[in-house]
Amino acid sequence: MPFPNPPSKIVPFNSGPVAPHDIGRQFDEHRRASAEVIEFLRTVVRDDGRPVNGSVGLEQLTPDLPEMLAKRAVDALSELLESIKSQASEATAALFEVRRVKTEIERARHAVANSAKEAMTARDQAKKFSATPVRLETRSSAPPLPTGALGPNAGGFYGVDKGAAPTAQDYAQVSIEWAEHMPDIIPPNVLAINAITGEHWSSRWWAMKASNAFGMMSMLYCGASDVPPTETLIGDPLTPGCIYFDTNTNMMMVWNGSAWQPFSVPQKAFTASLYYVASANQQQFPLATPDLYNNVFTLNQQDPEGVECYVNGSRLTPDNNPGLLTGDFFVSLQNNSITLGQPLPAGAMVAVDILQTASQLAPGAVAIHPCVNINTPPGTQNGTLATFVLTVKSDGTHPNLAGPEELLVSLDGVLQEPGIQYAATGDSITFNQAPAPDAYVFISWFKTPLNNTALGETL
Repeated sequence: MPFPNPPSKIVPFNSGPVAPHDIGRQFDEHRRASAEVIEFLRTVVRDDGRPVNGSVGLEQLTPDLPEMLAKRAVDALSELLESIKSQASEATAALFEVRRVKTEIERARHAVANSAKEAMTARDQAKKFSATPVRLETRSSAPPLPTGALGPNAGGFYGVDKGAAPTAQDYAQVSIEWAEHMPDIIPPNVLAINAITGEHWSSRWWAMKASNAFGMMSMLYCGASDVPPTETLIGDPLTPGCIYFDTNTNMMMVWNGSAWQPFSVPQKAFTASLYYVASANQQQFPLATPDLYNNVFTLNQQDPEGVECYVNGSRLTPDNNPGLLTGDFFVSLQNNSITLGQPLPAGAMVAVDILQTASQLAPGAVAIHPCVNINTPPGTQNGTLATFVLTVKSDGTHPNLAGPEELLVSLDGVLQEPGIQYAATGDSITFNQAPAPDAYVFISWFKTPLNNTALGETL
């Protein structure tokens, strides 16, 4: 049997669209070549791998016969596989091209449909307009042009004659007035044909207003500075409303006539709540006494917090006169307590809300001071002790805490909640549960603007 012929390229897949039946013809050609190779191998090799009887003569019995046959078979199979891969790749490209052409045809069909719809709409509108009678006005001769120079405040009184040239001159005049008229509103008779009425100002009028507004702003703005200005940028005395940008605190400041104040100050936004169960006839409730949840609070005597009090859910009215108590309760900063006007029955529920003052919540920079490890000297943190005196690591001083919110406390990498898992006041911190001897405690103090003399400092 003669050596099989390799598959031939019947259809070029890279020369344009290919019909589906041509793809089938090409695969039939590959099927034919594969069958011939298999049949050829059957004529020379048996199922057990030995040559077929009578297929080898004396002239074929050479030492390299097995190697030669194997090489011929491998070469034939390799050539067949390469041809199949090449034709398959071209067939895939042809299929993608067929899909692309199909997509373009679909888009063209939609475009034609839209164009037809627009043409029908235009035809309907043309029929509608063609059914409307048109009246043409003719003149025997052009009217004389009015006299008068165009210019600011020249006025326009050409509305009597409706000719094209006078109307154009009217529009030219109103354009001038709208751009240049000063100092008040544009007169209503500038363009009589339009009968302009109402309050209309020129572009120049608005430009002057904008200039005046910016000029006033420049008189009030004192620029950016790291020290409070004592005069305006042009050397005038400060007036209420002057502003400047403080580069130390990154805040806008405003002059109130006697001092610089933050441009905007937030109102009370933080609330600490304490809950107590009254004993029979109890009136005074010290805030340093642990409540139902073991929470305490120390009022700031320099900048007192607001206090709201509730008894069994009813809000009480505060009073500022302890000697003549006319309200429902009184707050004592010296005793760090509240006193009710009437004794309570046993079991009454008392809720106290302490509102952080606006000055302590004012926006601005804070100084961050890491504290010395509470296990100093070693053995201080013994698993029983819950209260520790804090020391600032940078200078060895003690902090002056207004509340637990000024501390960032981490216990073995877990942040602790202020007022819940620890309390803090003055220079000490008290944990709700004593830290274990091997627990790692990290504490940083955030100085508030109230007790910070070096805002913006970060240690």
